[in-house]
Amino acid sequence: MDMNSFKQEVILYSKEIGIDKIGFTSATAFTELKGRLIRQQELDYQSGFEEADIEKRVRPELIFDKPQSIISIALAYPSKLKDAPQSTKSDRRGIFCRASWGTDYHTVLRNKLQLLEDFIKDKVPGAMTKSMVDTGELSDRAVAERAGIGWSAKNSMIITPEFGSYVYLGDMITNLPFEPDQPMEDQCGTCNKCVDVCPTGALVQGGQLNSSVALRS
Repeated sequence: MDMNSFKQEVILYSKEIGIDKIGFTSATAFTELKGRLIRQQELDYQSGFEEADIEKRVRPELIFDKPQSIISIALAYPSKLKDAPQSTKSDRRGIFCRASWGTDYHTVLRNKLQLLEDFIKDKVPGAMTKSMVDTGELSDRAVAERAGIGWSAKNSMIITPEFGSYVYLGDMITNLPFEPDQPMEDQCGTCNKCVDVCPTGALVQGGQLNSSVALRS
């Protein structure tokens, strides 16, 4: 099978089912990530929802038999609400995180990934896949960064040129040798606004988040 042609088929199909961005990377170990994860553990900066075994987070072969590539997907979510209700002294209203609007994003992304898995397996009998969203072993952001979805920014999120950081991420490990995409260059430059104005102080420094503080706030 011509994998370059099939990759283009997968990309086209991803657009048909409403995936905003898709990228491909190898299934080699995330060696640079390991040190950062160890440091996060030492500082007790984790949220408690992460996979406890760091080796599984950085070595795809420990959670999938003979992985060849990883597909990263991104779905943009609304950053503005039309006619949003305003808080006043007489009628105060709470504010919900934009990422919580609508159907739970775990459900939305899992459905998209399942459609993508079905498409791949229909086209390539014997293809094996494993998808995950948010609470899987791999770091969604590390996969997205290496797959060229966006760059890992100082706000500890993936920033895309098209949608900023307002994207949900999901991953799929496969046993198919898709050609990897090129990672994107860091475009934060000297900007440090996210760290300076972080309302909870959870951004310790550019690229380092104390998740335990963020959850308590």
